[in-house]
Amino acid sequence: MDIHTTLLTSLRSLAHQQTEETLGDRRDYLGASDIGYCPRKVIFERLHASEHDLATLLRFERGHMAEDIIAKAFSAAGYTNYERQVEIIMPTSSPVKAHVDFVFTSKSHKIKSVLEVKSTNTIPDHPYGSWESQLYLQMGGLQHRYPEYTVKGAILALDLAQGEVAFFNGYSPQDTIF
Repeated sequence: MDIHTTLLTSLRSLAHQQTEETLGDRRDYLGASDIGYCPRKVIFERLHASEHDLATLLRFERGHMAEDIIAKAFSAAGYTNYERQVEIIMPTSSPVKAHVDFVFTSKSHKIKSVLEVKSTNTIPDHPYGSWESQLYLQMGGLQHRYPEYTVKGAILALDLAQGEVAFFNGYSPQDTIF
């Protein structure tokens, strides 16, 4: 077996295992990350799931690495008021779930802050609409779950290859559907 095949089959297996452990069966619901993308493509993928190629699997791993790097940085800075991969089930008739990368909580100020981490090849001048749609859905679900809290959100984009970072802050759920 060559290295390409070894990486491909191993990363496919790892991705399947990680998805089942952390997200469950993605065929049973729409994820917040699906919401901002082409509806036709999302539905087609649900009905006719295909195997991811090596490039896609490596991008997925890069995304997990980016989240881990950020978590290590927050821990090293002394932050303890956050949770990772918080599952939010949307109060809708359709099965929609969000898995929020980071939720920071200030109990004394009654604030919950969502941080969505994006690993990208280049840092955009402005966040992509799909990123914002995902964030708004996450914030709306969190606001529904914790109505006594003010909910805020931000997107942190990382280009790991170039060592660049962009922080898009100041989102609130008031424009969401919830």
